[in-house]
Amino acid sequence: MAEELPPADDLPPPTPRRRSDRDDDGPRAKSGGLGTGAIVAIVGGVLALVMCTCGVPVLIAILLPAVQKVREASARMASTNNLKQIALGVHANCDATGVLQGPFAAGLTGPATGHSFRVGLLPYIEQGNLYQQIDLTQPWNSPKNAPATGASVKTYLDPSNPASLGTATPYRAFVGPGAIFDGTGTPAKFQDIADGSSNTILAVSATQTVPWASPQELPYGPNIPLPPLGASPRAGGFLAVFADGSVRFLRSSIAEADLRSLIEKADGRGAGLE
Repeated sequence: MAEELPPADDLPPPTPRRRSDRDDDGPRAKSGGLGTGAIVAIVGGVLALVMCTCGVPVLIAILLPAVQKVREASARMASTNNLKQIALGVHANCDATGVLQGPFAAGLTGPATGHSFRVGLLPYIEQGNLYQQIDLTQPWNSPKNAPATGASVKTYLDPSNPASLGTATPYRAFVGPGAIFDGTGTPAKFQDIADGSSNTILAVSATQTVPWASPQELPYGPNIPLPPLGASPRAGGFLAVFADGSVRFLRSSIAEADLRSLIEKADGRGAGLE
């Protein structure tokens, strides 16, 4: 006689079976997607195919724009850092003297005997030894000063500007009525910047370069045309460092009225920046 089974409700619940990494269904599925190695291999294969089918010149033509963009981005970053160092030097000089270092150092007047504001900033950009070699009582290009002012200062070179080599720098300040440096010889102060230091240009990267020790700044006035700015028209704009130390890229399409407003320290109007 067969053993009588208990009712279904009295049966104990089945013991759950633990699933291992390997089961009857095979290994567990792994997440999809290509790894870095696979992507590199695919890209390398595509480049090799292009080189084999089209030749090296075509491959170079494909890669050149990308390489050029990387170089331009690197050069702009280096130029941005240089302008920041210049602004930090201006602030440090102001902390020490109470005034902003103007285009003419040591009270000398006129382009013939003056020294650029970049000379006065040398001690604040780790060029104190070079500064000590310059006699501020003599013109910047005098025989006595020529060895020192003929030296190349990396902070004053713009890698994005092909003309910025040796002693040639594009980093220049506007000088004239309304600008931070008004050209009267009166030392500039931060409290004179009524529009705010974040709204007023301290220096720019101009197209035309000058010797870094020469006080050949950018003449400014309501009836004076604005100079070309930026390394080249291809750049689409130029870098400007503001009195608060911030560096911004201003597009060539900026309205002249807005640019003049940014140059002037107390015109009473703000300029919209992109």
